[in-house]
Amino acid sequence: MTADEKASLGENVVALVEGQSITKAEVDEMVKYYGQNPGDRSEDDVKRQALQAVIVQKAALGHYQTAAPGALSKLQAVEKDLAAGGDFAELAKKHSMCPSAAQGGDLDFFGRGMMDPVFEKAAFTLKMGEVSPIIQTSFGYHLVKNTGFKKGENPGTDQVRASHILVMFDTDANAARQVSGNASQGHVNLAFRDDDWQKLNPFAR
Repeated sequence: MTADEKASLGENVVALVEGQSITKAEVDEMVKYYGQNPGDRSEDDVKRQALQAVIVQKAALGHYQTAAPGALSKLQAVEKDLAAGGDFAELAKKHSMCPSAAQGGDLDFFGRGMMDPVFEKAAFTLKMGEVSPIIQTSFGYHLVKNTGFKKGENPGTDQVRASHILVMFDTDANAARQVSGNASQGHVNLAFRDDDWQKLNPFAR
């Protein structure tokens, strides 16, 4: 990243991926979530995992920057219907682009590490019956509803049940998975603000 590029960034921006800004606050939110169950990972390893999750999220937004506004607008309309008293399951059946739409968006129970990290964080953070604000993952925009929780022997084995309404960036799910997979392996245009953040690059060999 050139000096001019750094100067044009906000103070909180720590990296750019596919033209999208990554802020310290966004990384910190994921660090807070992963830090609840660090296992044997070091503090820096938790930060790397959090940073990777945000990189994958923002890389998809950069890749689909033309389609993203339309997808967001569609889900915002659904969100308004929900706020006006609409039934979550019925709205999922009508509008969600996930195969789970047939079940009213129900994804059943799942554990940590089984879903997109941003989606997983939302599901585990919500209270029972609560619906998230619109969140963005590598697949598109979601509304997530927590519908159940099973406590495990430790936080790493907890399970949550969630339903969601998804409006995808790309109707081709395989193409969306490829974009996500490429980003997960570091095949993206990525630049860090400074050496301190560069040292946390999850793709460094």
